Amino acid sequence: MPISSLLSWKDIILSDNARDSSNAFLPKIKAVVGPLIPFVDSFDEISKNQGIAFLSLDPSETQLQLFHHGTILGGSWSSPSKQLVSVLGIDNAAKPIQIVIKSVKDVKQKSFSFQDFESNIGSNEKFENMKNAQVKFSYKNINPIPNILTKVFISLESTDPYSVAKAFFNQMKDPETPDQEDNDDRSTVDIEVNQTTLPDQDTADNLSSENKDDSDPGSERNRSSLDRTSSNPLLEFFHVIQF
Repeated sequence: MPISSLLSWKDIILSDNARDSSNAFLPKIKAVVGPLIPFVDSFDEISKNQGIAFLSLDPSETQLQLFHHGTILGGSWSSPSKQLVSVLGIDNAAKPIQIVIKSVKDVKQKSFSFQDFESNIGSNEKFENMKNAQVKFSYKNINPIPNILTKVFISLESTDPYSVAKAFFNQMKDPETPDQEDNDDRSTVDIEVNQTTLPDQDTADNLSSENKDDSDPGSERNRSSLDRTSSNPLLEFFHVIQF
């Protein structure tokens, strides 16, 4: 039996140092899934760069799931239709899946500031009962993340939204994060997550119906609730904890 057959996807991801190259392009990862960019184009761009994975809610909407090693099949003269495929999962049950392009939706809602999360993320009860969201966000229902957050995710015992948010938040506050190019390229796209065959707009909006915002976000798309004086570039990904 080949040694490689004994390795799980978790082992492969953790041992592939080349995937860490994605940590140097945080604003690019964030900006490539913009509200006006067709997702097939976003996925195509991401699939050309190592170390970028996607998060979504699973069908039960109680756990987060990881898609990795994405690629596009088709797009040739003989097979013009494009299929977005990826590996779902990191254990022995991991399997290839197809992401249905038409199920990727733009989502609008109000959420909380960095300071709100900082004050409440230490308590599961406080975190779940946060009220009076004021910050407008516009994003999609699927979320690309750099390898530094992928490693955090696959090391967790539980992948419920609170556990993932808390782990990501703690990583973001760690000053030992990589430098990056284009630190001023802050075309922010805040992205919610959803399931493999992603739900329609109503389902995505109902994930936070109390905070739903029906107004045009306009320039709010490029506004972050973060303290821009922070020297930690990973804080650009604060939006990923807003599941």
